[in-house]
Amino acid sequence: ATYSSTYSSKYQLTSGNSMNLSIGGMDGMTVKGITLSMKSNASKGSGYYSAKIGDTLISSIGTSGSGIPFNNNLWNGKYSSEYVDITPAVAETIVGEGETLTIVIGATANSLYCQTISITYTVPEIAE
Repeated sequence: ATYSSTYSSKYQLTSGNSMNLSIGGMDGMTVKGITLSMKSNASKGSGYYSAKIGDTLISSIGTSGSGIPFNNNLWNGKYSSEYVDITPAVAETIVGEGETLTIVIGATANSLYCQTISITYTVPEIAE
């Protein structure tokens, strides 16, 4: 099997819509960070993001019921109509056997765009 640490999609997320990325096959890997390349088409764009391993929340910004403005420091600290890298805080977590890493990004006002999602992880050492 082949595994790539970078997944990319170019989506427009209009208000009330979201995207989900679920990744299996990461058993024993430690998720260390997530970088989102995002922008908004309006200065009043807002949204939410979460990353879970199984049922454990490892990173989040806002909620689907309470989006955070895209210019908030939790996102990028300023409104941008050009793609910028956003690196939300992530609790380093080991992926358990059979668990899935799920990333959800949604818009609550105007549109957000997500061009790429990069995941930084470590692979467990294999005993010889």
